[in-house]
Amino acid sequence: MPVGTEYKLCSNAKDYFLFFGRISVEKGLMSLVKAYHKGNFKNKLYLVGDGPLREELENYVKENNLTEKVIFTGFQSGDALKKYVEEAKCVILPSEWYENGPYSILEAIALGKPAIVSNNGGLPEIVDDGKTGFICEPNNPDSLCACLEKMNNLTEDEYLAMSKAALEKARENCDCEKYYEKLMNCYKDLIKAKGGKKI
Repeated sequence: MPVGTEYKLCSNAKDYFLFFGRISVEKGLMSLVKAYHKGNFKNKLYLVGDGPLREELENYVKENNLTEKVIFTGFQSGDALKKYVEEAKCVILPSEWYENGPYSILEAIALGKPAIVSNNGGLPEIVDDGKTGFICEPNNPDSLCACLEKMNNLTEDEYLAMSKAALEKARENCDCEKYYEKLMNCYKDLIKAKGGKKI
């Protein structure tokens, strides 16, 4: 996580789903919009960002009468972006390529936001299925729709527990000072194993 990241549990969550990042094919956004359409959810879906897939997604949204529910905000940054994340019910990244450690999910859990991600690349290492969010199959709108339904079906207590677990995961695994400490300990162990000789 970036230096100075603020780890806090946001108490002002609203009832919308959020994706933020590059609006492109590899992020799985067509699967997301199709899953959202299939589930006929009352929650709004905010797509924050811009990119080459935006026009195609907007056309799909118009053709399926979703313009009041799927909101394209365009590129956002700074406090405006942070507010979208703070107020989201959950953050979704259904990538269909191999993500490593995407900032969007790391930033989300640092604010105690449950996440829905695809079972691809490093994403399952960030999100614990059923504990800090849910994991869907990539390129599978039905699987993603089921995860959205599970998120909506959480009780208030279950949602709060998931939010707290996401925040704790960020504190334990993404904090830059703790990462530095772990890395230095690895170097010290290596040096000790080599008898103090230069490696």
